[in-house]
Amino acid sequence: MKLINLLCLDLSGCFNLQELTRDMSKLVKLRELRLRGCRKLRHMPMGLGNCTGLQKLDVFAAKGRSFSGTNPNHPGDSDDYEVGGLAELNRLNNLEGKLLIKVDGTWSSESEARAANLRGKEKLTELKINFIGGSSRDNEMLLEGFQPNANLRELWIYGYRGERIPSWIDDNDYL
Repeated sequence: MKLINLLCLDLSGCFNLQELTRDMSKLVKLRELRLRGCRKLRHMPMGLGNCTGLQKLDVFAAKGRSFSGTNPNHPGDSDDYEVGGLAELNRLNNLEGKLLIKVDGTWSSESEARAANLRGKEKLTELKINFIGGSSRDNEMLLEGFQPNANLRELWIYGYRGERIPSWIDDNDYL
């Protein structure tokens, strides 16, 4: 990737965009990544978490595995093909403002959502979580792991199939 000094990449409204380049991790100076309106975006690239200076990221797409041993985005690929999961959010603690997380598919544990480290995103003011598919159990498990920072002002949850709200909503930090 030749644009190593790029500070802002705005791909808003690229309706048919399905994936970002695997070289996104080389954009270490990137401060803003705009993806609003990229409705077909399926996942984030492996290594996006290396862009630790990222301050604005309006959409984060994560796709779980449909079943063990295959990549849900490329069923014919072997297990060594990896895309960025929720853990790519882990070190992006400079994110501020609004963030939409689109989660799709089957997930194996609450720890996958905890790996996103939403609690460490102190400058986020609005969080939207859009569940696309997954079982009631998967949705509950993920939402429990998505515990955000107490500084959050707005929380929106779409498409949730769970039967219970997460236990952290009752925490005194959020009341």
